[in-house]
Amino acid sequence: MTSPKKSKLNETTEKVGKAVARSTFKAEAAGRVAHKKAGELATRVSKQAQGAMERVSKLKGSGKDTEDKKSPLPFKAGPGLTIPEQFGLIAGEIYHYLGEKGLTPTSRVVGAMLQRQQSQANVLAAMGWLAREDKIEFSSDGNMVALKE
Repeated sequence: MTSPKKSKLNETTEKVGKAVARSTFKAEAAGRVAHKKAGELATRVSKQAQGAMERVSKLKGSGKDTEDKKSPLPFKAGPGLTIPEQFGLIAGEIYHYLGEKGLTPTSRVVGAMLQRQQSQANVLAAMGWLAREDKIEFSSDGNMVALKE
């Protein structure tokens, strides 16, 4: 027969083991959900990018001039550029836009870049790039943005 002390120890060990198993199961379940959501987001972004590429291809194929006359840059980010190069070009467009307009609602800056066939994700990443380089500043509520003086 086992002593009451060993019995208590076995019981406690068993409880701890079950608790660890439950927490591991919950962590794995949360990981599966996060993985699924990330996959859905990647698929959605990929489809949007594909649609944008198809629109650009159609414009190029139709003989229309795809260069935005309002853009101070000679070309836009597109095929053949790396992601940092694309962000850099869009950041340049934002920088020039804010240089012309001054303090501007953030939504207006994003809207202006979207009219130039940029994706919202790339525009926001480029704004983050400029903020990281300490080139722009946002109002305390994030609704306004301007070049940093």
